Amino acid sequence: MANDEIKKVLLITIDCFRGDHLHYNGYEREITPTMDKLAKEGSNFFMAFSNGPHTHYSFPSILTSTYPLMFEGPKIGAGRITLAEVMKMLGFKTVGLNSNPFLSEYFGYGKGFDVFNDFLSGERAKKKSSLAVKLRKKISRGSIIYRFLQFIDKYTSIKNRKTPYITADELRSRVIDYLERYKDEKVFLWAHFMDAHYPYLPDKEIMEKLGFKDVSDFKKARLFTKMLNAPEKVTPEEAQILINLYDAQIYTIDQEIGKILEYLDENGLLDETLIVITADHGEEFGEHGDFTHRVDKDKPTLYNVHIHVPLIFYSGNWEYDDVDKNVSLIDLAPTIVDLVASQKVKKFMGKSLIPLMSGEESKHRSFYSEHEYQESEIVGNIMKERKKAIAYIEYPYKLIYYEGDSSYRLYNFEEDPEERSNLINEPDYQKVALYMKEKIKGHLREIELSKVRIKMKRLKLV
Repeated sequence: MANDEIKKVLLITIDCFRGDHLHYNGYEREITPTMDKLAKEGSNFFMAFSNGPHTHYSFPSILTSTYPLMFEGPKIGAGRITLAEVMKMLGFKTVGLNSNPFLSEYFGYGKGFDVFNDFLSGERAKKKSSLAVKLRKKISRGSIIYRFLQFIDKYTSIKNRKTPYITADELRSRVIDYLERYKDEKVFLWAHFMDAHYPYLPDKEIMEKLGFKDVSDFKKARLFTKMLNAPEKVTPEEAQILINLYDAQIYTIDQEIGKILEYLDENGLLDETLIVITADHGEEFGEHGDFTHRVDKDKPTLYNVHIHVPLIFYSGNWEYDDVDKNVSLIDLAPTIVDLVASQKVKKFMGKSLIPLMSGEESKHRSFYSEHEYQESEIVGNIMKERKKAIAYIEYPYKLIYYEGDSSYRLYNFEEDPEERSNLINEPDYQKVALYMKEKIKGHLREIELSKVRIKMKRLKLV
């Protein structure tokens, strides 16, 4: 595809979408027919990873091609240029639509967008806490009363179908509205779907269509409360029910993406549109003793279930291949700019994936995935400073470093894809461990140096 043929760029990000739950990536359930079609006809990355296990720590890489802990931390401010700003420079109208508070104007995500709607104004932002929430604040977290009130709050929310985000059908409708509004212009549109995020509340009809047994609101509330408060007590059967609910939500999103494709096709816009689909992080279902993607633990995890994500590039006129090499989302923004304008952005830390898609390059890429965590100990009334957790991935190894207790975990996920065996003290792996420890030390130095570089001159396209 010639660069000047791309008039529309649609970046679709899906919260909590695990890379191994895309059917095209090998998942046994056919819950992603639309995305499978895009992956088959486009360029699919089987082993793409986010640069953080939580929205707050993954999106700086997606939209600014920088590591989340650099500069001012996850907030998008000085020292970073956004993909939206670059696309605007290239003559595109820029539209951003999402309802995740971590991606709001408050954290700088409106930077570079002509139209930015984080759906946090008005009544949504003013929504009062329920009585149960207010009462819980006065009760010990470990008590039976606290858990009972938490359950009541969840049950009420589920029964009333109250979610903290806008639903897939509403977001799809907004996307089509803006595509229609800017039909005759070059437009970059980013839309973030939240439906695969907990709480998983699929329609009964979707559950039936997929052949899953429907779950009562009472049982959902009980399961959600249990997975958050006592994950170790969730049975394999209960974990499967949670996965069914989650998969049904992924299918729901997939169907809405299909409607966006139909609109593009019916209006003759598909051949001039570049569609990119990915996720900010994955989701755990008990594989390592917990659920969802919590980073508020003493040692939050950076396992593949948390950071392996789908990554699909699609266009009506496509000439690139699938890629089975390790890559990370820090390379996403540079790839879009390369595909659209054959240009590089000086301040993007990643590099274009086109050489891998075209077969010019065939090596795994190495990268970091990172976040911060709050140690639980309290000294007086002062919480200890936030600690860093860094994973360095250089195929086939992953080394995770926890700053809190200076501990390490080393995995070989070619031989141990489920990351069960920590090799850090194994004699045969000391050379690898030493090499990867030096990489992490160097990265930590770069994080500190970046805070100094904030005051350097503004970025320029090269």
